[in-house]
Amino acid sequence: MDACINPITGDLTGPRINTLGNAVYIRLMTPLGTWGKDTTVGSRLHELKRSKDLPRVCKLAKR
Repeated sequence: MDACINPITGDLTGPRINTLGNAVYIRLMTPLGTWGKDTTVGSRLHELKRSKDLPRVCKLAKR
């Protein structure tokens, strides 16, 4: 069980969780290849964070 990560602020919250919520948050919010010893952890979603809401961007996010 880990401390829950608040997806809005990225801070740890008080309650403990036993779900995959933290793992999903870390995989999506960490830029691909920047996680310590495992370069396969992360995603490229950070590249779309400040992009406009266009059909092209939606297609890229679904990949």
